[in-house]
Amino acid sequence: GRVTSSVRINCPNLQNLSISSYSTTIHLDTPKLTHLQVDNTTLQLISAGENEGIFSFPASLLSLKLLNGKSISKNAEKYGSPLDAVARDCPGIQHLCMQYCGMPNEIRVPNLPNLEYLDLSYSLETTKIIFDASGPQPAFPKLATLDVCVCSKLLSLEVSPTPNPNERIFPLMEHLVLSSCWRGDIPTFAAFARLMPRLMRIGADELPDHDFKKTLFGDQKATIHISGTVADYVWIT
Repeated sequence: GRVTSSVRINCPNLQNLSISSYSTTIHLDTPKLTHLQVDNTTLQLISAGENEGIFSFPASLLSLKLLNGKSISKNAEKYGSPLDAVARDCPGIQHLCMQYCGMPNEIRVPNLPNLEYLDLSYSLETTKIIFDASGPQPAFPKLATLDVCVCSKLLSLEVSPTPNPNERIFPLMEHLVLSSCWRGDIPTFAAFARLMPRLMRIGADELPDHDFKKTLFGDQKATIHISGTVADYVWIT
């Protein structure tokens, strides 16, 4: 697209939109928009409807993909966080991808009741990702895939507040991708993984393999497929 400081899109019936430009701000008057992809290295702000001046999205949005938005984090104090905006504006969001978005050291993921897929890959400065389990229970009831590959400083995946032993967190999570990522210890990862009763596949090429299955899953009975260099299959008995 052309190099402009801002783009305004007024299409009342538009449902799918892909933008690749160098505009710093994008405003959407698209009340029926369900799928939005923006690939923009200078992006600072997306706003929608009457909510100009802060990060905001159409309430109809089901899928959001932000790529190369490296200025987003730098301007979060001024415009707000895209994650917070999604939680506030988009109750039906199902797919959320934010790659190369200059995410902060600590990412707090809101409890999104319809989210099925979350990709926070290439959050290169992030050391901690916290899943906010407050609100409706079970928390993250539909999330099935979490991809945080190439988060090269990641030390911790956590749930807050700390769940009770009987609480159900991530009841449908089956696929966790950690390739070229994990810098924390295995017990920290194990505490997080045990919150996923249906976890069946882990993409992880750098987890140590010594006594892996016992440390990670204890006495749980499951068949876990580990892709990468750790093992082809790990059987938990």
